[in-house]
Amino acid sequence: MKTFRLTFSIANGITGCVNNNTFFGLFCEAYKRLYGVDLLEDMLERLYTNENTLAFSNPLETDSFKLADFTLDEIPHARLDRLGLVNNELFVVEEKHIKSFDIICITDLKEFEEVITQFRNMHIGSRKNVGKGLIKDIKCVETELPVLEKTSMLLSNIVPCPNLPVYGNFDYLTRKGYTTKGASQPTIVLMKAGSEFVDCKAHVVGCILKFRGSYMNGLGVVV
Repeated sequence: MKTFRLTFSIANGITGCVNNNTFFGLFCEAYKRLYGVDLLEDMLERLYTNENTLAFSNPLETDSFKLADFTLDEIPHARLDRLGLVNNELFVVEEKHIKSFDIICITDLKEFEEVITQFRNMHIGSRKNVGKGLIKDIKCVETELPVLEKTSMLLSNIVPCPNLPVYGNFDYLTRKGYTTKGASQPTIVLMKAGSEFVDCKAHVVGCILKFRGSYMNGLGVVV
């Protein structure tokens, strides 16, 4: 098992939520471009059956294990149709701005570093069709995680599972997912990044869920 720190340089702001599952989706898209759909399905099934591991953190401040704070701007947009502005209406899109951030990934996939090279010039977040969330550059270096102390912190949004500690300070959120084909996934309760554990024994916690025709990576990183 190896641990990597990925440093992203972003252009044009990010629209929408960005978290560990964002990077899992990005990884799957890059994997498909390199190896094709069949090998992507094989890789996903190996993750689901725990033959391999792929756990991403949420965005972190550069060279730290602190969850990143994004600068939020409310950008007004005109509501248009073919004839022009509709009823003089404007709507607001909340955009997140950050020039650089890190994520941590723990994996034993041999092809991981080759897949990561495909991230450059891809996009994250929503509104990709107008150039938001452009990845200008990405650096990948192997790193080490600190030894787990009595109290540790979750750096990802995860699917709770039996390997979690009983005690801690937990926070939760719900996620409604969709496949790349637009099919609905069930609403899932996730343990939120920033939750604290007492006596956590592993740097990787959570589990992967499998739906009809899709997967959700609910694994996460603890430090």
